Amino acid sequence: MENAPAVVRHNELAPYMQPPREIVADATEKAKVLKDVVQQAGLSRKLGGNKEYLEFEAWQTIGKFYGCTPFIEWVRPIESDGKLFGYEARATVKDMDGREVGSAEHQCDKSEQNWRSRPNYALKSMAQTRAQGKALRSVFAWVAVLAGYSPTPLEEMDGIVDIPAEKPKKAPPIEDPHAKALKDIQNCMVKLWPSDKQAKADFLTAVFGAGTWKEVQQKTLYELKDVAKCLKEFERHYKDLQDIQAAWKATEMGIDDIPDFSKAVTCPNDGAEKCLADCEVCPDKEGCPRELTSA
Repeated sequence: MENAPAVVRHNELAPYMQPPREIVADATEKAKVLKDVVQQAGLSRKLGGNKEYLEFEAWQTIGKFYGCTPFIEWVRPIESDGKLFGYEARATVKDMDGREVGSAEHQCDKSEQNWRSRPNYALKSMAQTRAQGKALRSVFAWVAVLAGYSPTPLEEMDGIVDIPAEKPKKAPPIEDPHAKALKDIQNCMVKLWPSDKQAKADFLTAVFGAGTWKEVQQKTLYELKDVAKCLKEFERHYKDLQDIQAAWKATEMGIDDIPDFSKAVTCPNDGAEKCLADCEVCPDKEGCPRELTSA
């Protein structure tokens, strides 16, 4: 059977008619949102021309914008010489009140190059997908065009052109946790002592008991992560380089002496909530009437 033309019952849409300018303005806004959804989810494909073709899920999205959903009315087998050759299907589009606003029929059979060796269930499924996409297109093609896409669903083109298989997306490289911990420590050391090699060496000795960076690289991930976490927390609390250096100096180079940033005290001088590290470097700490205990 030849693909039947799509049918749109305009009288069913009459209750929703608006002034033309409002219709276009509303559709333009929906088209912008559609484009964002399509780009984020990768719901379109280029087939060699300037226009991209929307996948069925994108057409469903347009339908949802207008409160419409596609439904399969029937699916029928197609036979040739007494053998199953493919399937044809009819779909309708209904609004939230159950009124039919569009319909279409489509098929998928083994005469198509991409479907000659596919299992029967796949042909049946594609016939339904094409019918639903075509039914949605019959009502909402103009919205897809406003968004800059082709008015023809991608699945319909599968029976006309050879759609290349999508290349699998490369997963982002997974950074080695041991290397990441070393990198975090290096970055913090550079911020603490930009050009003071001796200070860096003293730090490695005090914290790791190591005289060289090569020795530090031999440390376990657990040891490195613990130090990296402390350093990053230290750096995050003190944004200004001079404050970082002054606060670090107050700890006398021992990693165990880094203040607990999770604890806070109320400063008797200004009433502000501050962490214990602020008290450690406060110029008035000697005369402070409050003991350095957590609040």
